[in-house]
Amino acid sequence: MQATLDRHGRIDILVNAAGIIHRNRTLEQHTEAEWDETFDTNVKGAFLMSRSALPHLRAVRGAIVNVASYAGLVGFAGAAAYAASKAALVNLTRTIALDHAAEGVRANCVCPGSVDTDMIREAWRLTGAVDAGFITGVALPVDGGITAV
Repeated sequence: MQATLDRHGRIDILVNAAGIIHRNRTLEQHTEAEWDETFDTNVKGAFLMSRSALPHLRAVRGAIVNVASYAGLVGFAGAAAYAASKAALVNLTRTIALDHAAEGVRANCVCPGSVDTDMIREAWRLTGAVDAGFITGVALPVDGGITAV
């Protein structure tokens, strides 16, 4: 955070986009270390960065954007820790939005489907899946936070 402030003088937006997945694991197959690693990366990292950025975002009426996953909305077979962590990130986002709206800080969460990254390429390699055009048929509430409650 300090390096960004030193270089740019202010922070207007924070994007939390880290993510890891341990695939082909039912709940019983996940190790505790995998579970902790997934939550540390996918949720705790966003928590720590958001907490650190909030005073700076408050000063400029800035925004937080968290990148979760559709798996955080509907679940994801074979990746219990990933789906649970992304669901936690969705609700962390809602809570930040509600807690800091009066201070002018906005928080939103993007929940994409498969995006061409190293992580998804490895999943496709393991499962034989292929990519598809992916933004279609989505209902994205842009409602000032009413559905966050």
